[in-house]
Amino acid sequence: MTAALITAGMLLSCTGCVFTQVRENSTAEKQQIDGWHCEVLFHTKIQEPYRISEEQEAADRETLSGYYNMPLELTEDDTIRGWFDQDVSIAIGNASDCSDSARGKTSYADAAYGDTWYFDLTEPEKYVHGLPDRLMPDAIRISYMPKGSVIVNERECIMINFCYTNEAGDAVTDAMGFTIFNGKDTTDGWNWNTSQN
Repeated sequence: MTAALITAGMLLSCTGCVFTQVRENSTAEKQQIDGWHCEVLFHTKIQEPYRISEEQEAADRETLSGYYNMPLELTEDDTIRGWFDQDVSIAIGNASDCSDSARGKTSYADAAYGDTWYFDLTEPEKYVHGLPDRLMPDAIRISYMPKGSVIVNERECIMINFCYTNEAGDAVTDAMGFTIFNGKDTTDGWNWNTSQN
């Protein structure tokens, strides 16, 4: 599973993966929403055979829509409240990994544009429920970007990826990712033209 989660880091680095944007709020909606809200649910393809096929994607997206609309609160002590079945800390001291730019940082306040901290939940059944077995993730990777990234521009962002592995459980095949922003969109949008083969 460790190898699978390392591979999951590729979900956010755009290396060897393809993003498929599958749902987005309109620009007008983005400019009006205060607080944390999910703007996009995307499918990231890493390695075939994918858990979510093109034929199943619309139905699977509908199945996951409850999580798309789930409220989220990030407390002052860096705890995600409300989105999962139990609170999840994304304090830097609990990170399982970070982007190269973030190495050596000691606090979110010191973070430069593009720094990302990763948090892995290896027992997803403790955190999400109500999903069919096929859509229950093998792991959940949370990525916190306090000042944005090359993908989401200069916006505070939390990405929650439901990661799916191959039968051996040693590589991530694909993921459904919830991209959650805080507050109104004050940027020119975000860089979804970063797909690579």
